[in-house]
Amino acid sequence: MKGYQFIFSNRPLHRLLRHLAFWAVFIFHYSLQNMLIGGTREALHYRSIPATIQYDAFFVPAFMLSAYFFMYVVIPHFLFQKKITAFVLAFSGLMTFNLICANYTGILYIHVSTGMPYDQIHFDANKYNAIVNGFWIPLIVMGLSGGIRLTKKWVLQQKANELLVKQKISREVKLLKTQIHPRFLFHSLNSLEDKLKKKQADSPGLILKLADILSYILYESESDYVLVGKEIEVIGEYMELQKNNFPDSLRANLEINIPSFNLYIAPLILLPFVETSFDYLTTKDDSDKSINVVINANEETLFFSLTCFEEYSSENNSFQKQIWADIARRIESLYPNDHQLLLKSDSHEIQIELRLNMNGPENNQHTVSWSPNLAHEFS
Repeated sequence: MKGYQFIFSNRPLHRLLRHLAFWAVFIFHYSLQNMLIGGTREALHYRSIPATIQYDAFFVPAFMLSAYFFMYVVIPHFLFQKKITAFVLAFSGLMTFNLICANYTGILYIHVSTGMPYDQIHFDANKYNAIVNGFWIPLIVMGLSGGIRLTKKWVLQQKANELLVKQKISREVKLLKTQIHPRFLFHSLNSLEDKLKKKQADSPGLILKLADILSYILYESESDYVLVGKEIEVIGEYMELQKNNFPDSLRANLEINIPSFNLYIAPLILLPFVETSFDYLTTKDDSDKSINVVINANEETLFFSLTCFEEYSSENNSFQKQIWADIARRIESLYPNDHQLLLKSDSHEIQIELRLNMNGPENNQHTVSWSPNLAHEFS
């Protein structure tokens, strides 16, 4: 049985073993304590093992009853429901019950163990039982059991939150896949058709690039992480196809400075910025447009910069900001506290800067290098 199963499993056997382990540790400590203190003339005589077992039999059941009532009634019905006043009152009532119970149980224990008549058992003879077993021990037991219950709930809630985040990220990636802009495919296929009809030499290469882009977006991005070099290669192929679609009105430049390609990032982190930028550039008129992409990386940081020059209308600009906000939320989910993202825009220019910390576990667990095909150049 693994430790996680033992602590968090709801299987009856695991739950039973957990409770037995808790009470075994508690009773051992409680018994050891009461062998040494609390007995008659304790400075001279220790309690024997049978006397200690008898003592435990009188007081431990009340501790167990209080602990389970606190864990399964008071905490879920009042604390979890944020009924703080009711929780305080219930807890106070439970402590009062323990004080009363311990006082009368102590009287009964003294009578049974010593034969002293009830009317001769005064508070001085019973104060240890009333105070320690009626207040301090129940407070410790309920604190421990309640703390375990709250900690377990918190850990399970964190696990549930992590699962929700992963599911949300998965849905966002699938949504990104469905957002391959039809205009890009339409222009690319039309351009390829024209080149094939003219039997131009670069047609097969462009077809392979389009196939590589679609393969990456639809299939290879299913992994949690991909090589930085692969995402950059797809960006280069995407920009080359767009340049081919608009050879007269579009200037595209890609600058890369990455000395080592054995770095990993989450898929579709950089490409959506490039893709949406091109989409808005190519929806305008035939005036000159330009896009400049710079990607630098080392073993610690990846820097991505994208600049677009075009006369944007306020409507398009606002819509594009919403798309980029969706991408930014995904980056925040994947790289919390490990990224810096800057988005600027005005009527003439849009600028994006992204810095990612590359010291995450995805890069500490991989050693495979990648040499992307970056033979294409832009001007």
